[in-house]
Amino acid sequence: MARKRYQRGHVYLDSANWKGRYREDVLTSQGVRRIRREIILGSKRELPTKRLAERRMEVALARINGRDYRPGRVATFEEFIERWKTEVLAKHKPSSIRAANSHLRCYIAPQLRKLHLEQFVTENQQAFITRI
Repeated sequence: MARKRYQRGHVYLDSANWKGRYREDVLTSQGVRRIRREIILGSKRELPTKRLAERRMEVALARINGRDYRPGRVATFEEFIERWKTEVLAKHKPSSIRAANSHLRCYIAPQLRKLHLEQFVTENQQAFITRI
C-alpha cells in the first residue's frame, strides 16, 4: 500500500539559524491529531545555503516519511501518573500506595506535571535529579 503523503517540510532562515517546520500525527485520547513541529536545523555558518538546510530537513523527516511510520503517543506526566495510579499502583499494598502517592504529590508531580513524556530525555532527567 502506497504512502498517502510525503513531507518535505518548510525550511526558512530565522536571524542566524535555519529552522524547519513539519507536521506529525500523534495519538491523543480524542484520536489522531496532526500537530505542527519546528526544529532548528543549524546555523547559517554551519549550513551556508538553503539547499544544505533542506538536506538536513530530509534527514529529520526520514522517520515520518518511512513506510513503517505509525503515529506516536503524546502524553504529559500528569496523564501518565493518573493512568499509572489506576492500572499499576492499585495492585500494590496499602503502605506502598501511601508512599508512592506521597512521592508523586511532593516531588514528581510539581516539577514534571506539564512535561511531555517524549521530552523527558537524559538532560531533563539529570536536571530533575539535581533539583531533588
